[in-house]
Amino acid sequence: MGAGIAIAIVLVIVIIIIIIIVVVVSSSSTPAPGIDSKAPTTTPTSTTSAAAKPTSTTSAAAKLPASSTSTPLPTYTPPAAVTSSSIGLPTNWSNFKVKHSGKCMNVSGASRDNDALMLQWECAPDDNELFKYDPASKAIKIKLSDKCVDVKWGGTGNGTQIWQHDCNGSPAQQWVYENGMIKNPNSNKCLNVPDASKENGPLQIWDCGSGVDNDKWSFS
Repeated sequence: MGAGIAIAIVLVIVIIIIIIIVVVVSSSSTPAPGIDSKAPTTTPTSTTSAAAKPTSTTSAAAKLPASSTSTPLPTYTPPAAVTSSSIGLPTNWSNFKVKHSGKCMNVSGASRDNDALMLQWECAPDDNELFKYDPASKAIKIKLSDKCVDVKWGGTGNGTQIWQHDCNGSPAQQWVYENGMIKNPNSNKCLNVPDASKENGPLQIWDCGSGVDNDKWSFS
């Protein structure tokens, strides 16, 4: 009889434990009031994502090409060729051509001697027709003889002829270019073809501005 009572007690305890388990399981599966047990679970969006990736206000300026803000480099301009319009008389070997006849200044007989007359003559690329200006001395040098164009005997009167002579820096060998004319400041007269002749012949100095272009010169 004592064994039967013990078994009965065990059964009662087991039943109580089963009831407790059922109650606990049942209470854990019941949703709390006001909460939808079927509401979808969402991944919270970080509220700091926008702040974590700020848009730079200087990015546009930082990526501007340097040329938009820097001073542009100067454009290279090559030096002008030596012409009568840039510095006056040419400093490179050139023909001196008189306008009215189209002929050129020439050393008579292609001489290398002092006192050979200066002529107008048909133009040619010969050394007795090639001249250049020395700005330092204001002399017109002759390629053939390495002498200078000189007013004969240093004269200052109309009709004084022109010849070649050793370069000496004297006023008779100084020339300037004014208004298309080759002027000797010492005499205040210009290199001129007598009587505006178109024939081959000697040159002279005469009052500047004849009006018939026999004292107008160009260079080539």
